[in-house]
Amino acid sequence: MRFTGLMYRSDQLSRLRAKVGQADVRVRVHLGDLDRIWVSEGGSPNWFAVDCDLLMDGVGVSEWMGASRLLRQRHASVSSIGSDVALAALAEIRAESAGSAERAGTGPSTMVKEDLKRQEDALFRHLSIEVLRERGRSFEGHRRRRSRGPGRSGRFRRRRIRECSCMA
Repeated sequence: MRFTGLMYRSDQLSRLRAKVGQADVRVRVHLGDLDRIWVSEGGSPNWFAVDCDLLMDGVGVSEWMGASRLLRQRHASVSSIGSDVALAALAEIRAESAGSAERAGTGPSTMVKEDLKRQEDALFRHLSIEVLRERGRSFEGHRRRRSRGPGRSGRFRRRRIRECSCMA
């Protein structure tokens, strides 16, 4: 499943896709963390997690859209970009946005479903991010976190979850 130009894959999603084909499925997205999405068939109350092919732990939709705009500007003549280039652009956008937010004294913004869909259509119509088979050296020492357990206080973090309908 492709969402915001990122590929999400799992065995359970493959089975669902074989069952329903290209039908609409419900998708829940945490706008502050694109590392995982949740999928449900039609009106089913059962949801399952689907992980992103790229390391997107803690990367929000607005950050990813900013990095994608930067990628489009720098690589307008190509239709496919390696994951190392995409992650380097993301790191650059994160550094710029952190500095800007600190100077302006603002917090994170919220995106509604329609804004997300419009930006996704514009940015990823002719661009795909390819996960490289051979790991680059850009992110040496960076570990992938998968823990979704309680934090230091022993309580689970509250997360903003948005629901939208996407094509599988």
